Amino acid sequence: MNEYHMRKAGREFSKGAHNAQDKAQNGQMLNAAGEAISGTANAAVELGKSAVERVSAVVNPDHR
Repeated sequence: MNEYHMRKAGREFSKGAHNAQDKAQNGQMLNAAGEAISGTANAAVELGKSAVERVSAVVNPDHR
């Protein structure tokens, strides 16, 4: 996996968790759930980008 995308995925997940905690502490449970889902989805996008780059490198090793 691409190290950049792995780090960014971690940041996105952490950001979603932090935002969810803030919303929950303010009693906004529905918004908190949305923030958690958003952070998880954004992390998954970054992991997907890393996987695509890896497959692309295998399929076309001369392209960079």
